Amino acid sequence: MKTLVAMLVCVAVIVASIAILVLAPGGGDSSQGASASPKVRPGTVLMSQSGTSPADTAPFQVPNKWQLVWRYDCTGAPFGIGAFAVKLYDGSRKSADYVNRDVHSTGAQGAGIEHYTSGNSHTKLLSVETTCRWGVIVDAG
Repeated sequence: MKTLVAMLVCVAVIVASIAILVLAPGGGDSSQGASASPKVRPGTVLMSQSGTSPADTAPFQVPNKWQLVWRYDCTGAPFGIGAFAVKLYDGSRKSADYVNRDVHSTGAQGAGIEHYTSGNSHTKLLSVETTCRWGVIVDAG
């Protein structure tokens, strides 16, 4: 009888330990780049960058809800028009972000605000593809 009780206690401890590891924030498989959500106030600027040629941002951390503010100006380009794209990646290894949509626009100039979630990773990286003047700002949503 004591052996049966000891075995049931061991099984209960193992089940509870697995539940804590899987369900606790920051638990589970860390190989996918999952991490606890950064604590930031809405409107806090997390990253900003601008340029006149294609570029990748440094990896940055986002909370559960965040937004991308973007703009471009191709009026100085040949024919006064151009293409602009911002590709979103999870982590720092350029793993495609399949939860959030990329930005694609063409014309003389444009701007917009995209609302996103952290998706599969709180670490993001942006790749801006254009030869026009551009700027991006990421802030907590």
